[in-house]
Amino acid sequence: MREEKQTQNLRSFSNAITKTLAKRMPTNSSLIHLEDVIYVLVEAINRGDIYTKLNQDRELLYKGKGWPNEHLKHLLNSGWIKEGIGPIVYKDNRISWYRWDYEMKSIIKDLIYRNKTIRNISEIESTAHTLKSRVEIKSAQDKAINSVITQNLVLLSGGPGTGKTTTIIKMLAKCISINPNARISLAAPTGKASRRIEGALFKYMENNDYEHKESLDNINCQTLHRLLEAQETKFGRNKNRLLELDVLVIDEMSMVDIYLMKGLLDALPQKCQLILVGDPYQLPSIGCGAIWKEIQSDQIIKEFKVAAVNLNKVYRNRGAIASLAEVLRNNELSSFWKEIQKLPEQSNVCISFHNKRLIPEFLIQKVTTYQQSLKSLASLISKELYNMSKQRSPSNERSESYLLDQLSSILDEFVVLCPRRLGPWGVRELNKAILGRCLERGVMHWPEGTPVICGENQPELGLSNGDVGLIVGSDSSKSLLFVVDIGQKGKSHNIIHPARLRKVDPAFALTIHKSQGSEAKEVVLLWPDDWQSSIHSITNNKNTNYEKSLIYTGITRARESLTLVLDQKNS
Repeated sequence: MREEKQTQNLRSFSNAITKTLAKRMPTNSSLIHLEDVIYVLVEAINRGDIYTKLNQDRELLYKGKGWPNEHLKHLLNSGWIKEGIGPIVYKDNRISWYRWDYEMKSIIKDLIYRNKTIRNISEIESTAHTLKSRVEIKSAQDKAINSVITQNLVLLSGGPGTGKTTTIIKMLAKCISINPNARISLAAPTGKASRRIEGALFKYMENNDYEHKESLDNINCQTLHRLLEAQETKFGRNKNRLLELDVLVIDEMSMVDIYLMKGLLDALPQKCQLILVGDPYQLPSIGCGAIWKEIQSDQIIKEFKVAAVNLNKVYRNRGAIASLAEVLRNNELSSFWKEIQKLPEQSNVCISFHNKRLIPEFLIQKVTTYQQSLKSLASLISKELYNMSKQRSPSNERSESYLLDQLSSILDEFVVLCPRRLGPWGVRELNKAILGRCLERGVMHWPEGTPVICGENQPELGLSNGDVGLIVGSDSSKSLLFVVDIGQKGKSHNIIHPARLRKVDPAFALTIHKSQGSEAKEVVLLWPDDWQSSIHSITNNKNTNYEKSLIYTGITRARESLTLVLDQKNS
């Protein structure tokens, strides 16, 4: 029902755009066929994609007959793709809006311009300390580590378990060995992602001897919005007030959209070394323009030559989770659904069938048990914070640190993921099943131990969109606790009154989009949609590439075990 309403709204919007264009650029082409083309573009933008291919698997969607050949004929004769004045671009069997295509090409052109050699081989060989720091190339990781010696731009791609985080840290160590005074920053699109890489940086320093540990600890990890000093309608950092950096690393590039990337490049000095890292198979950004996916396409990635490094060797054994992720990377979605039916009983991926109109009983019990664990911990933390407010001592500081570590650990233990917020097996349905009527009454009525998620960037509170915290205390003493990594000093916390957050939701379940940049030991992924039609190649209205990215992102959030819950109607 919800999808039908959304399709109807997109259709109405497409019809209005078509009529407006027809008035401004009169054409003899069939408006029915042109409206279908506009609908495809609008639908793609709604998913965050600015490009969409004219292919054969969409016939049921359209009003005009003869998709796609007839539609292409009318588009070519319409005058709407005329270079310089047309609002639509058609090239290589795909279409896009001129504005977004122009922005994407401008970003790629900027990156290609930045792709320069900053040190040549003879310079390296004549510099003793740099030569010593070079690594014999035995793997793609070694290639990436060495690339920071010579390249002003590095594009590092790879899936989960391929060692991206470790490689980033070693690349930063290499930068410091070359220039101990280098001004370095590490950023990600979300607070969750930036804290994950910050935690990995801290863990690396704990487990490895390195002469520049202090310099690594001083590297600032933050969100891109905070780095650019984002305001309501602009960035504080821009062409007129450049970032004061020598090296910038951006992780989780799949989540970066055109607006954010353009703002970054405007504010980045040309001499600043830029290292971009991400998985091109993950979901594109919610905003317009899947920058990373476009850069990683065969036609464009070759433009960057030695600056592009792909990590394809999996170092972390994730069993069937890794195998299924590889199937999705290399095959159509139908191959994934066929593969899950062949999984052995001892696999770390479990398939479970249930009625999608009801939240599975096993899941309610699992989430309730999880909530009780959080509640017990929240009670201990609440008491400890009260004791510290009375008297601060080394003893209760150690206790606080231990409890915060426990909280971080338990929040990373388990997560339920849903493809969408509303509808069958949506985030809201699960939250309602756990909280009942309390859900509608707001955060002040949710019980102690309820995990919560921040819904907006609030830098004045030290919070980013997607940060997960916990309700501690009860009644008038109720607060929200968010854990913050502070490098070698371990972890600290933000205690915030619920009324200060502009948007907060329960986090018993997250949308797959919201989970990007994080991982959990155990993941339960609810999938209410029809998967059998994909196996039998039945034409439907859904974009299978988007579904594939959605499932890929969902299953790769799991570190150790995954339960995939499917509608029993299609079992």
